[in-house]
Amino acid sequence: MLKDKKNFDVYIGIDWSGAKSPIKNSSVALSWCFTGCGKPEFLSCKLSRQDVADWLISFSEQGKSMLIGVDCNFGYAEIIATKQFNKNFKVNDLWSEVEKYNHENENLYAGGFWESEKYSQYFWTEGTKPDWFDENKLRRQTEKSCKEYSFGVPECPFKLIGPKQVGKGGLSGMRLINYLNNALGKKISVWPFQDSSMTPSIILAEIYPRLFLNYCGFKNKKIRDLDDLNFILRFLKSEEVKISQNLNDHMCDAIISAAGLRFFIEQLSSSVADALHLDKKYTSISKSEGWIFGVNKKFIKGEI
Repeated sequence: MLKDKKNFDVYIGIDWSGAKSPIKNSSVALSWCFTGCGKPEFLSCKLSRQDVADWLISFSEQGKSMLIGVDCNFGYAEIIATKQFNKNFKVNDLWSEVEKYNHENENLYAGGFWESEKYSQYFWTEGTKPDWFDENKLRRQTEKSCKEYSFGVPECPFKLIGPKQVGKGGLSGMRLINYLNNALGKKISVWPFQDSSMTPSIILAEIYPRLFLNYCGFKNKKIRDLDDLNFILRFLKSEEVKISQNLNDHMCDAIISAAGLRFFIEQLSSSVADALHLDKKYTSISKSEGWIFGVNKKFIKGEI
């Protein structure tokens, strides 16, 4: 059980993409590091979303406690969810519906959901911004808090157009949740929707790599340079990496996220439970909308 545990054995950072093709691409990246200060490891080949899911299942067979951070939203604004699923909405309703509309799509692609006649009206997928698209209303509380605490400004999950759109990745991430839940059962818990304190070994959490970069002083800069990457790793109390291949920002985000998860748990928190604890005023909304790991006032510099 994790409720009295100080650290995880393994921290995994995943940069994610909801794109339909190419199936294997450089926008999907995976890195991991073990408890302590050792350098992060990473998969250097191009990956598909299915590759990542199957790697996680295989790695879990080692029986280690794991914190898996995925750069995508696991839920979305309660105001829309209640329109779709009524006031008694549970996040499992959304996850199941996404899977229902995509069960024939390979590689955890989720286009069947936002392209469907029933749900397409809730997403901005083409053209100029629709009149109904009000970001203030469509943002989740965690995205608002992220901005409030100066951790960055995550994109709205209902915006499926432009280079910064994240919603496609979020919906494919919900398919990842279904896949891992089916494969791992009670071994895995999705934070903060489920009681992570009692899970046997694995927690899946939403991350926002820009949060870790902001913490290290890199506000809006994309990291593609080994010197910048290793500066950040040193800041996060991690050994440096030695990479001969060309870096891209996706690989760097995954590496930084793995080290960042470890740093926030092992350096900035007294225990796993402490790091995962949310202010009571956000507990209820986090159970329906989800929450980004690290979006917490206690992680603001100077307030630790």
